[in-house]
Amino acid sequence: MWGNGKKQWVLLALYSLIGISSLAQDSLLRDIPIIWTPDSLRNPEQLIRARFSQDLDYFLSLSAFQFLNWNHDKKADHLIFLQSLKYQFSLSKDSSFCISNILVHDLGFQVFVDSITQIHPDETTLATRLSVNLHKKWNLTFSSEISSRLFNNFEYNTDDQGKPIKVLSSSFMTPLTMIFSFGIGHSWPGFGDLNLGLSSAKFTYLRDRSIFEKLNVSDFYGIPKGKNHRFEYGLSVRFLVDKDLFKKIHWNCDLLLFKNYLSPIDISLKNLFCIKINKFIKTSIQTRILYEEKISKNLQLENHVNIGFSIHL
Repeated sequence: MWGNGKKQWVLLALYSLIGISSLAQDSLLRDIPIIWTPDSLRNPEQLIRARFSQDLDYFLSLSAFQFLNWNHDKKADHLIFLQSLKYQFSLSKDSSFCISNILVHDLGFQVFVDSITQIHPDETTLATRLSVNLHKKWNLTFSSEISSRLFNNFEYNTDDQGKPIKVLSSSFMTPLTMIFSFGIGHSWPGFGDLNLGLSSAKFTYLRDRSIFEKLNVSDFYGIPKGKNHRFEYGLSVRFLVDKDLFKKIHWNCDLLLFKNYLSPIDISLKNLFCIKINKFIKTSIQTRILYEEKISKNLQLENHVNIGFSIHL
């Protein structure tokens, strides 16, 4: 897969089938009460009651662009294929504790006719959160987030003779980013959560060290040449919103701030509005804002507007 074209397309096919195969799941599994006992079922007083819930969302869209006598780029005809998968589950006991995991995978292909194919976006994130109630809506929290791309990404340039060349710019676990935090949180039922990471760490890892030579750089994602990782310690703030607006609009916002004691603050904002047209058709409007000085000193902004096929279980 990573460096092997055949394996890449096999993995792509498997991910594409996830949304289709999910239709076979029983939607009754979304909210299940669980009862178990630490010692034996013969002692009813020691029964522990908990609740398990899960959700699956899959979104698929395809766009086509064709230009005639286009002045800016004569070879601008292209197709855009985008899929998004979100699976989350949680295990909770009343309001005393909750364990949740959220897996998000975004994968897009931009295919230029008789030209190049670019994979963007390509981001897989696994977020885990454990919260223990302290007082009313205040919780003791531990959270982690692991993020990486799956496929190779290339930059396309030209050599001295004007011939097109492609250079590897990132790949699986190059980089891999992990953020851990321990602190306190406040929840607003039906709206969102605020987590203050009083003790936080950020770990960046490079699986492929040859990326320095391929890009001809001495620093990559804050990691100097000759090393394959970077560890940062600091503070973090995370604000999550997951709320239905009106009847057919859903708002999801994820803001993460991380402050290394020796570096400027890192900002990651993902703001998403989903509008449900009917049972299987949905449109989404997404804005992403990124700032990390060791990657770029400029504020990065990305906007997506899509309409396509959607499944919710």
